[in-house]
Amino acid sequence: MSPPTPRPVVLIGNTARFAKFVVPKLLPEYDVVHFTSDVEQAKQELTTILEGGEPPRDSNHVASANFSQLPKHIIFGKGFQLPELLRVRESAGNEESGLCWYYAPLKEGEVIKRDISDVTDSMIDMQTDKIVANMKRVLGEVINEGKEGVDGIHKL
Repeated sequence: MSPPTPRPVVLIGNTARFAKFVVPKLLPEYDVVHFTSDVEQAKQELTTILEGGEPPRDSNHVASANFSQLPKHIIFGKGFQLPELLRVRESAGNEESGLCWYYAPLKEGEVIKRDISDVTDSMIDMQTDKIVANMKRVLGEVINEGKEGVDGIHKL
């Protein structure tokens, strides 16, 4: 018996370097088919994907670019918050999108570091273990509750 096909997801994150640690850890359950770190690009590229097209591949080759199935899950890294999510969601049709949207709210006073050049790979690797475990937990809950394919905003 062959393993189940991973569910396609789109990841919108702060840096490709961080995403390179997240993407393989989401497998085998989830396949990041597209990655971007820019909200305006995300709006355009997600529209292309949802229309059955293929957007330009991310220059860091973080994502698989396997568009054989349309993604139903759009995950925002912690560097992006609800206002950015809502802008991208609007470009995808808002409540009519049929997509599940995820973001990780900042804690009060928390600031996201945009430049991670001084952060070691081992630190990123440890951080992403917890982050991905939480992503998988929340996505699994949404799927198990029968909400996949139903527009909704979910907190990670």
